[in-house]
Amino acid sequence: MTASLAHTVVWQGIQAGLVCHGPDQVVEGFVSGYDATQEIDSIELLGSETHVVLGVHAPDLGEVEGIEIGTELYNVFTIEDDKITRIQDYLDREQALAAANLTTT
Repeated sequence: MTASLAHTVVWQGIQAGLVCHGPDQVVEGFVSGYDATQEIDSIELLGSETHVVLGVHAPDLGEVEGIEIGTELYNVFTIEDDKITRIQDYLDREQALAAANLTTT
């Protein structure tokens, strides 16, 4: 995972205070947030040359910093020069797709 991250990567969570800077913090944030016992119903993956949207759908994704996640969470990955330079979390699919300049039919 680290090899795909730019050294300046920023991962912005669903709240302003939830932010990771650099590959080490991003990987640490992913590992600490990963719950191997969590039930995942489906994963959605949409992309273009410059963005990838990863949607996770589950019965209950719990809460982060007092915010109830609900049943879906979207990560928008920005890609520049074959590296991930930014990850932005969204609770709303349409907002995530708009941020990535993607539309579905």
